[in-house]
Amino acid sequence: MNTRTVGWSHRVSSRVLGSAIAVCVVIGLPRVSSAQVRADTADVPGARGAEDPRTQGRWGCLHGVPPECASLWLVELQASTPLVRPSYERGDDGFRYRIDAAENQYEWNVGHLIAVGSDWAVGGTATLGTGADDVFTGLRGRARRWVSDVVSVELEMGLARSNGSHAWLEDQTGWSTGVRLNIQDFGAAFVRYDVYGAPDARSYPGSIVPPINGSQHIVRGGVGLGGGVALAGTGVVLVAYAVLIGLFLGSGGWT
Repeated sequence: MNTRTVGWSHRVSSRVLGSAIAVCVVIGLPRVSSAQVRADTADVPGARGAEDPRTQGRWGCLHGVPPECASLWLVELQASTPLVRPSYERGDDGFRYRIDAAENQYEWNVGHLIAVGSDWAVGGTATLGTGADDVFTGLRGRARRWVSDVVSVELEMGLARSNGSHAWLEDQTGWSTGVRLNIQDFGAAFVRYDVYGAPDARSYPGSIVPPINGSQHIVRGGVGLGGGVALAGTGVVLVAYAVLIGLFLGSGGWT
């Protein structure tokens, strides 16, 4: 039985290179901010100059920029779909079909960023997510660069783990890197590149053909909600789960 996987590398390389160039250009742009306006008018009587975000800003904002905020809590609800993913053959010689290894994914991120200047903040996030039959977790570092008071660009990198029952992503740990375009922590769009280990071919004799190169490469694109909107959404989801659990237990549970 021959192993065949999606030829993703050539398609991904040009996209990744173009995205990397665009991100570098955006990060290099000077920030247009209200802090600059305050600094320019600092000599005007009664005007307020720019403040040092590490000494004057508020800590623990859900929305904001330096210098008003010295740190921000990150609460994000997001969904992604695989743009490039491996696929595998299944069946016998008489009937064969292909199955995609990655599916749509829904995630909840929580984290914190600390301002390290007027334009930059660094921190990290913890992730809990689910697909059709998988549970995903992750720990990622994140760096944010504001290009204006409204728009920021983020780079993230860290570890990801799949703990589900999906045969090709069962108990696989890998690394993850991505870029995000953020709008005032109300919404974001992102592209992420995940690399997981591949299951041993001997685990699936005669039915499933996993990759032979020892890794699975997945490129995801997605959108998300953040800040107070995501916090409210999290509360709604938790209340809904609590109601469902209460109804289930009230009906006698599994009996």
